[in-house]
Amino acid sequence: MENKPDNIQHTEQKVTLWDVLTLGLVFGAAIGGTTGGASDINGKLVISSYFWILLTVGCLVGVFCVRAIRTMGRFMFEFIDKSVQDPRYLNWSYSLVYLWALIWCIVSALLGFLCEKILRLIF
Repeated sequence: MENKPDNIQHTEQKVTLWDVLTLGLVFGAAIGGTTGGASDINGKLVISSYFWILLTVGCLVGVFCVRAIRTMGRFMFEFIDKSVQDPRYLNWSYSLVYLWALIWCIVSALLGFLCEKILRLIF
C-alpha cells in the first residue's frame, strides 16, 4: 500500500449542459453548415481542396460563435446572479439563457451555410 504525496491534488471536472451546448452543438452546427454543401450532383461527399477550405472556414466560424456565446453567457449568468432574487424568476432566467444558446446554435449553422454559399460563388 503506497501513500500518495501531499502535493497531488485531485480535481473533478464535470461537463455541464452549458459546455455541451456551446462547444458541441454550436461548433458542430457551424462546421455542418459549411460542409453541408460539399457534395456533387449525385449526393456523394467530394473530398477535395474545396472541402478542406470549407472545413477551415467552418472551424473559424465555429470558434467565433463559441467564443461569442460563452462570453455572452458569462455576462448573462453574472447579471442573473446579481440582479434576480426570487427563485421563480431565477429558474426562468436560466431557462432563457439556455434557449438563447439553442437559438445561437441555429444562427451558427446559418452563418456556416452563408459562408458556404459565398465560397461557392468565389470558387
